[in-house]
Amino acid sequence: MHKAIEQRLRDHFPILFNQTTSVDQKEYRREFKTFIDDAISVSNPILGAEAIRYQSILLYVSLAFAAVYFLDIKHLKFVDVEVAVSRELFIIYAGFIGLISLAFSCKAWFDFQRWNLIRRKHSDAAENLQELVGLGLARKQLENHYWGKTFDMIGQCYEPYSAAKEQVLVGYKDVSIQSSAALLDINSLNLPAALKPVVAIKETWLKDLQTELKGLTQAFEAECEPILLAHEAIKNDPSPFRSDDSYNRITAAFDKWLEPWFIARNSLMDELFSRSIRNFDSSEEQQMLKELIKVFAQLKSMRILYVTAEIVFPVLFALFTAALMFWSHSVSSVPA
Repeated sequence: MHKAIEQRLRDHFPILFNQTTSVDQKEYRREFKTFIDDAISVSNPILGAEAIRYQSILLYVSLAFAAVYFLDIKHLKFVDVEVAVSRELFIIYAGFIGLISLAFSCKAWFDFQRWNLIRRKHSDAAENLQELVGLGLARKQLENHYWGKTFDMIGQCYEPYSAAKEQVLVGYKDVSIQSSAALLDINSLNLPAALKPVVAIKETWLKDLQTELKGLTQAFEAECEPILLAHEAIKNDPSPFRSDDSYNRITAAFDKWLEPWFIARNSLMDELFSRSIRNFDSSEEQQMLKELIKVFAQLKSMRILYVTAEIVFPVLFALFTAALMFWSHSVSSVPA
């Protein structure tokens, strides 16, 4: 009989007992594919063709400027005009590099803003995924909550058995066991609309279970009543020819009416505990969240590296080259 009860409980808590997942796998994979597709588009190069052209000009002019100084070139020829390399030329050249740096920075900024518009689509896909996983976690928390209440409700059925044993066994005192599940305050929770029907079903099921267990408990108490009366009669008339089998009869009544529920409950609790030990800190929902966090970290790293390599380094190199060359030429022009 306990197998049928165990199956009933298992069917009502499919997420906890591994018959189904808290997150719809097909929907998750579909949303995750959209998320990855958007992530790929977001990870594409930020700079447009025009910004790349300014970047190339900036690097070319900076390298040419550095070559003039380090190769100690005294004259430059523009078409048919020969120009002496002087402090004034360095100033003009440095100003030219500054203008190109400014133009490139503006182009890069505009491209970055355009890329932010693309990223908004990616943010929507990420938000959908987070909501989907969050909904799964909430479903699992609800099942944990109602499993804890079910555990305690079955446990309360042991109290009449414990009370009966206390009457027939001298010095006997039983200790009740309650679940360690963290019960939720359902009324104060801001549950998503999708989970409100789930709560209604669970509450109805819990009331029906309470009614069923109450009937079984009453049947057990009714069977125990004449046993306890007989036990009192034996206590009042301790004849050596009368044997007291009250404890065995009470235990048999408990086995008949209530024990299958405890066997089923404890079996499922052992299974749940064993699974929680094996999968500690690695539940399916946690793996999904880790997967999302990993993609976010990769995107952030790629974005930082790209902006640094393609925008920050070229501008800093150009400005540093201009400043260094101008300073070096100024120092060398000062008479000793």
